[in-house]
Amino acid sequence: MDEWQQRNNILISKIEECPQESYFDTQKITEDILRMKLKVDIWRWNIESVHRLGKKRRGRPIYVRFSSFTKKLEVLHTTRNLTGAKIRTEQN
Repeated sequence: MDEWQQRNNILISKIEECPQESYFDTQKITEDILRMKLKVDIWRWNIESVHRLGKKRRGRPIYVRFSSFTKKLEVLHTTRNLTGAKIRTEQN
């Protein structure tokens, strides 16, 4: 069961965190990265949840849960657009 729950997730790391960053700030940062850096056609309903992992510190990874497995695959296939960027994506 755990495998099926994690199949739509990715982690985006090496993203600076604002001191008073809210859920909506994190969501906006994630959407901007996916649209502008990865050039993925993403809408708010494509993302089920998004939040930072771990204790409050600088550069915590962003956990992204997509509403569909196909959208996750689309994002992972466009990671070549991150060449030279400090951002890193990985499957969770």
